Amino acid sequence: MTINVDDVNEAPTVSGGSFSVSEDATNGTVVGTVTGTDPEGLSVSYSIVGSTPFAIGSSSGQITVANTSQLDHETNPVVTISVKASDPANNFNTADVEITVTDVNDPPTSSGIPDVVVNEGSPPTVIHLRDYFSDDEDADAALDFVVQGNSNPSLFSSVEINDSNDYLTLTYVNNASGIANITIRATDTGGKYVDDTFKVDINDAPTTSGIGDFSVNEDASNTTINLYNVFDDAEDADSALTYEVVSNSNGGLVSTSIVKPNLILNYAKDAFGKATIVVKATDTQGLSVQTEFEVTVNAVNDNPTTNGLDDIQVEEDVCRIRR
Repeated sequence: MTINVDDVNEAPTVSGGSFSVSEDATNGTVVGTVTGTDPEGLSVSYSIVGSTPFAIGSSSGQITVANTSQLDHETNPVVTISVKASDPANNFNTADVEITVTDVNDPPTSSGIPDVVVNEGSPPTVIHLRDYFSDDEDADAALDFVVQGNSNPSLFSSVEINDSNDYLTLTYVNNASGIANITIRATDTGGKYVDDTFKVDINDAPTTSGIGDFSVNEDASNTTINLYNVFDDAEDADSALTYEVVSNSNGGLVSTSIVKPNLILNYAKDAFGKATIVVKATDTQGLSVQTEFEVTVNAVNDNPTTNGLDDIQVEEDVCRIRR
């Protein structure tokens, strides 16, 4: 009796392995190579099951970095991938490959120091720098902070960092106003650093060119004064200022209203005299300036008036009528 044993196409075998790669490796960096063997001697093709930061050569089995942004030792120090080895008939086996992501000293990062806005004459501003910087490898207290730049030193009597607690103190010059850009550098124990720049705006009060005294005649039309031409502010647009009439010494003669950008004066009918009016402009930080002016309403000599005479009827030959 003869027994024939037919050959059955068996799947390739593939060995896993362990490799390592730096977390800052660029795309295309070679990680390692896996090898598959087909029992029938057929060609073997390779692929990776699922989504990973790596790619594999379909014929070579060489594993390379495909997405370097996904390599991070701190969040995922070991990546396990499943490599699939297939023959032309699509018979396959898989094997796990373990890739260790080695640590590289990353520079510190900054969430950004908020801009500072203060009024002229304000007390010092204190900022805890550890609240705005961090590092993957080092504790916040291990970072070294320095003032790297100051675009307007004349605004400050001092800009100092306390090395023991990393508080930045900004002390302002009296009667100084303007804008400065301050740059703080944080350096880790490995020598890598990050810079962050924030703005310091020392707010000055609005200014005014004033409203001159003027006069109108009795029963004049409304007077309109553009307040945008009267007040100015270094930091705020004219439209951002708040305008108000602080006082009016003769409201019975002149009534006032403000509809941006105009101050409107409305004169009472048949009235004359003087009124002193004070107008104030306030900026978005609460500083203000005011101006005072006088309005004179001149009396006008009006024509005489009459309430009219009644019609009369008389008899013929009447000589005289008295009323």
